[in-house]
Amino acid sequence: MRQKGDKMFVELLPRIRLGIVTNNDFQILSKKKINFKGESRSDELEELCQYMQQQPKKTICLLPTKAQTEDIKMLELIPKTVVELIAKDDIKDCMYLKNRASKKLNAYEEDNSRFAGLHKKIKVKRGKVKHLIIINFVKDASGQ
Repeated sequence: MRQKGDKMFVELLPRIRLGIVTNNDFQILSKKKINFKGESRSDELEELCQYMQQQPKKTICLLPTKAQTEDIKMLELIPKTVVELIAKDDIKDCMYLKNRASKKLNAYEEDNSRFAGLHKKIKVKRGKVKHLIIINFVKDASGQ
């Protein structure tokens, strides 16, 4: 586990995955924030790639929007071959539940809006920028 030496980060990451961010979490993340100097989105992407190239291999970069993680310009800045990853649902339970769940999943297969905007297929490149994490904070019924 790459976070084992940083207890605060070990505790923070699972909360972020669940969309729970405390004031303390926000302060910790704010200290790690990259402040771009570029005037355009293209300049910012280039700065981000240069920054990530200077970081240790297993550095994780959290980006605020899905569009930033999918930006093809960012992929073009990494000198590696594009790999397409396809998500596959696998249910390890009794056959009845597996069949029932599979039918429901198939009905929503092409509808990304049903799954907080996550895609079934994503394109990535292997290289120094290894981890780009999409964080979608899904609003609850109260709109928060």
